[in-house]
Amino acid sequence: MSSGVNAQRINKIHGVFDESTIFRKLVAEEHLGRLFSIQVEVLSTKSDISPYLTIGKSVAIEVANWGESRFFHGIISHFELVGEIGSYFLYKFELKPWFWLLTHTSDCRIHQQLDPSKIIEYVFRTKNGLTDYQSKLTKTYKVRDYCVQYRESDFQFASRLMEQEGIYYYFDHSQSDHKMILVDNVSSHAKISGTPTIPFRPPNNAEAADEHIYVWKHRLVIQPGKFVYRDFDYIKPNVNLEVRLNGEQSHPHSSFEHFDYPGLYSETADGTNYVRVLSELHGSQFAQIQGVAKSWRLRPGYVFQLSEHPSNSENELYLIISSRTTITSGEIDQARQDSDNESIVEFVAIKKTQQFRTPVTTPRPIIAGPQTAKVVGKNGEEIWTDNLGRVKVQFPWDREGTSNENSSCWIRVAQIWSGKSWGAMFIPRIGQEVVVEFLEGDPDRPLITGRVYNTDQVVPYALPDQAATSGIKTRSTPSGTAETYNELRFVDKKDEELVYFHAEKDFERVVENNDSLKVGFIKKDKGDQTVDVFNNQTIHVGTQESSDGSQTIEIWKDQKETIKTGDRTTKIEQGNDSLTISAGNQSISIPSGTCTIDAGQKITLQVGGSSIVIDGSSITLKSTNIKIEAGLSAEMTSTTGKVEASATLDLKGGVININ
Repeated sequence: MSSGVNAQRINKIHGVFDESTIFRKLVAEEHLGRLFSIQVEVLSTKSDISPYLTIGKSVAIEVANWGESRFFHGIISHFELVGEIGSYFLYKFELKPWFWLLTHTSDCRIHQQLDPSKIIEYVFRTKNGLTDYQSKLTKTYKVRDYCVQYRESDFQFASRLMEQEGIYYYFDHSQSDHKMILVDNVSSHAKISGTPTIPFRPPNNAEAADEHIYVWKHRLVIQPGKFVYRDFDYIKPNVNLEVRLNGEQSHPHSSFEHFDYPGLYSETADGTNYVRVLSELHGSQFAQIQGVAKSWRLRPGYVFQLSEHPSNSENELYLIISSRTTITSGEIDQARQDSDNESIVEFVAIKKTQQFRTPVTTPRPIIAGPQTAKVVGKNGEEIWTDNLGRVKVQFPWDREGTSNENSSCWIRVAQIWSGKSWGAMFIPRIGQEVVVEFLEGDPDRPLITGRVYNTDQVVPYALPDQAATSGIKTRSTPSGTAETYNELRFVDKKDEELVYFHAEKDFERVVENNDSLKVGFIKKDKGDQTVDVFNNQTIHVGTQESSDGSQTIEIWKDQKETIKTGDRTTKIEQGNDSLTISAGNQSISIPSGTCTIDAGQKITLQVGGSSIVIDGSSITLKSTNIKIEAGLSAEMTSTTGKVEASATLDLKGGVININ
């Protein structure tokens, strides 16, 4: 409504109301870094203004004093008919900023590789289509690898990011909108509209008819004087990330220290920035001005110059950080259109040289207990990990996750043991369900602490029938099946106890000192051992570097060795070969082959006092009696021959031929 009777009034209502409605009063509470709230009272000759036609609509209240106008713009969040005042009906409603609408949202979302200013822009513009803001940020913000909004409103999420980074805001109002101004430095604040100087007048000053300040309290509140943050980064586990900063305020107790952990940073430069924001927050709370003015130009985000204060040191530039503006209309009907408004503002200000920071009041979300998530990775892979054995997961609450290598940050996996290049390592595979906990309950700091089965990822042993079975069973990758695995299994069922080991392909065992295998036990069973080698077997005892490489085999009963096909070769490169049969016989049978015994020096066969000695030049037979018996013929041939007996020599035959 901007024409007719409304155009003639010094106070105007722009929006859903018609000319039957006139402004009566407003109370506007505004703060740097906080939502504003404007309580408005209007009078109307109509008793049937429908709240359904006003709620959620934008309205601007235009008020004028001292020849200037100011707008209060917002969205009607509450509307009610209060009652009657004379010939009018009294309505009350509250105006809120568009940012307040985000308090009615709630979401879970992961932001990756974005700095806080870009995350805030996403929440405002991309997600909610809200563009009535202007950035006056001067700093460059560190890109966050991983930043989670968890079960919190978009308002809470954006607010806590701003509080942590030292970003704050105020609103500029016009007839058509209210614009959020994002700032992070005191240099971004402009002076109030019109003449920036406002004089101080004592309450009883007769000249105090014009705009002036009549209450001025310079208040100090003790604050800590030292600030310390500390954090830990597992990428740089030996780097001390502690940062310290002394506050600028000076008082007898400024040695008291504010320490907090974790500081939520991984670089000392970031920690220094965060601790500076904390120091500036307490600095802006140390010295503040509490004042009351007959004005409406004093509003958060703007600077004014105080003048004519009896203490000359007070006459400086000040930044308004909060205000409570009360404006009561001097007109309620057309007959009083030229009456002035009564404008009172209660405000809090700090010196312009002091950097303001918003108090950290928005709680960070805390995940109180463990969650489960699904391991994900690059399409076509079965294992997706990095040099630290970290994996990525898809949380059930992440609606925008794509279940691939971009679904989360790299998440560390707790193992049963870890050390410098030693410990245990079991990397969760794609599709498995893992248990995720969060350091300090922080959604930005996940840690995988376990794995669980489900009806898709089923247990390796049939339960409950095999409840006494435990163990480790793996799966070959890639493209493994239920038949391709390694396994170490323990069966603890009474009288069926078993330790089972299965190697899908190769098995290598290294024992750097002693190795003992005992099969059977006197309290259990005598024990048997069966070794099946389907191809070749090679046993090395000792090495070239070792002076001792002995093998001792002790068998209490029988030993049987069968070579069904092929050869058997025993080679002693250096040393002796000895076979001792203490009691019993030895038999060598070669039914269809030959036997060759080859010695470089001598072969000796000896039984008692009898012996056959074969060397390189002779064969010597020695015994008490020597008998040579041939069934058909016996022949001895040599170049020369000699038969000699020391006593009697008998030659006997049917015919004896001597040539």
